[in-house]
Amino acid sequence: MPSAIFVLVPVLGAFIASQFTKQGIKLANSIILQTGLVGTLIGLVTMLGNMSDPAAIGPGLSIASLTILYALITSSVFTLASLKISPESPELRPSFSTIAIILWIAITFWAVAFGSGFLAFINIPSLLFVALSILIIATFGRANTEGSLRLCGEYLPYAGLIGFFIGISSMIIDLGDPTTIGPALAFSFLTMCYTNWISVAIKLGLSKNAQEYKSSSWQYLGFAIFSLVLSISLLLATLLRIE
Repeated sequence: MPSAIFVLVPVLGAFIASQFTKQGIKLANSIILQTGLVGTLIGLVTMLGNMSDPAAIGPGLSIASLTILYALITSSVFTLASLKISPESPELRPSFSTIAIILWIAITFWAVAFGSGFLAFINIPSLLFVALSILIIATFGRANTEGSLRLCGEYLPYAGLIGFFIGISSMIIDLGDPTTIGPALAFSFLTMCYTNWISVAIKLGLSKNAQEYKSSSWQYLGFAIFSLVLSISLLLATLLRIE
């Protein structure tokens, strides 16, 4: 149930932002896979925060895997439904987008509080990396404020994937030192989580550009899932070796 709620609330927000027009399907489809990925990362961080309690590992992995599963199923439905939607640009009021963003913030805070608490999701190096990524995208985009935000909504998740591999590379280099595993994984997971979370918030806030948003790339999600499986496998192999 927590996984289903986490996926469906942002979908509701997308339809609210689009004032329940057909463009809501386009907007929901552009964020749904990223929403599932954010939920998965929250579940993994929760699991890592409770590694000392073996009974908590199962529920953490369950929430993490079910969230992305529900997102994939929903995205498949929206992708088929969007094929019959004709391009149109309805007049949308910003107040509806504000409600959608508030829903996104609320459901994320609920998931974090339901997991390991807010402190587990604060990582200064990740925040600095994300801030630098936003600055670089905005600088090279050379657009106005709205244009820069739209570029961040599209490309910030890829910066998160780069940050993820930076953290994983650091973990692999010092795999013999268990004390470096936690900070490296925290940087990896939270950098990807922050960038996708911000991207979803931007897309909900700029709902009038729903036609321009590409559906969240399945190739991107594939790379992300592969990376997460690799990191978890390395972590478990290291823990088993230590034991």
